[in-house]
Amino acid sequence: MKKVGKKFTVALGIICVLLAAGLFEAIANYTSTITSKDNIIAEKDSTINNQNSTLTSLNTQIAKLNETNSLLNIQIANDDLQIENLTSHNLVDDAKINVLTSQIDLANDQTNYSNSEIAKLEKQVDALTAITNMSQSEKLKTVIFHVSEKGEAYAWGHLPEVNYTFNQILSLTNKAYNVLLRPEYKGNQNWAEELEWLRDNFGGQHGIPIMLDVFSGGNLSTPVQKLTTTDISAAMAVSNVQWLAINEIASWHIEQNQTFPVGYVSAILDFAHAHNLKVFWTEWK
Repeated sequence: MKKVGKKFTVALGIICVLLAAGLFEAIANYTSTITSKDNIIAEKDSTINNQNSTLTSLNTQIAKLNETNSLLNIQIANDDLQIENLTSHNLVDDAKINVLTSQIDLANDQTNYSNSEIAKLEKQVDALTAITNMSQSEKLKTVIFHVSEKGEAYAWGHLPEVNYTFNQILSLTNKAYNVLLRPEYKGNQNWAEELEWLRDNFGGQHGIPIMLDVFSGGNLSTPVQKLTTTDISAAMAVSNVQWLAINEIASWHIEQNQTFPVGYVSAILDFAHAHNLKVFWTEWK
């Protein structure tokens, strides 16, 4: 019994030793595995930390980029506003330029007109200067007297004896001038009566030299007298017509808002030139 008990005890001890060795080995294996896992976990944690750091950096960059975008959007909006303002200013500037260009053109036209008027005035000055430089006898060669027969309705303005009147004028002027009479019969209202009066009182073609009124306007919309070249020829057939008088023809047409009769005046002037008649033309406008 004692031998059996010892054997059992020895066997049990061997078993315990074996179990203890196995346990230590297992614990060593587990410890190694745990250490390896801890290393892996630590490595993963390090990777995660690195990635979190990277994410934080990226998020910071994104935030900065968003801020930059916002600033750029504000700048773009300001630039667009400036562009609109500049466009508006350019349109205004173009309008101003057009106005200034028109003003310059108008000023040039006015300058050209002024130069033209100056040239005309200079010619008039030259003519007046020439007259001023003449001697007294050269200044005044012809004297014209206006004589009229107003008619029976008037107590004044009668010319009963034309030859006597003309001779008195010659006597008073000492025959120093070329004297003409400018006859008017009843306000030049009736040419047929006036022509007859000229025939009966002025001595015919070689009689008293006269200045014949060709045009007289008056206050109505039609002129008081407007003789044609045929009428002038008729007067020349019965009297000594040496001058023609055109009285304010341009002024009358302006006053009456009528077109100036270029053709009529040209015909009168051509007739005067062809028949060696002088023309006395007066205007008030």
